[in-house]
Amino acid sequence: MGMDFEQSDTGNWNIAKGYSNEIILNHIKKLDYYKDIACYGSLDIVEELTLPIKIKSILRLKGLDRYVNELKKLIENVKFGIYENQKEILIDYLEDLKMIRTEFFPKLKIQDADNNIIVNEDVFDVVFSVVTKMEMDLKEPMNKADMIYQYKETYDPKALKQKMMEQLSEEA
Repeated sequence: MGMDFEQSDTGNWNIAKGYSNEIILNHIKKLDYYKDIACYGSLDIVEELTLPIKIKSILRLKGLDRYVNELKKLIENVKFGIYENQKEILIDYLEDLKMIRTEFFPKLKIQDADNNIIVNEDVFDVVFSVVTKMEMDLKEPMNKADMIYQYKETYDPKALKQKMMEQLSEEA
């Protein structure tokens, strides 16, 4: 999987950084990527303007599908580290995503006069705004669990040891 393992001063292996990068950060990056595909059908502005509507529609639908899938994977991957009083929210999100897939995804596609599949923008806008809100709301419990920003003061153990040794020698 390509995780970076770091050895601590005690000789124990710490995989938190590698796990966070692989299992959490990568999904957050993919969310932005697929969100852009869902919105525009492309990451490139020129391509967005020149793609035929039927290709762009397929790309947007696939982007939304993958956006929802990445959000589901992220929720599943962070659920263990979220505080107990917030886990119910994540379970609700997973149920909502399942309902979106079964109830709304079939209504996302419509056919135009030429029998091309195009995006039903009314349904798309509702689904996209609900999923985007879930993504934004998920970041709060993740942040409270120090999965995004750590608010704990960091220190250098060697510098702390040196400072303590200096204080002990001054007292002696």
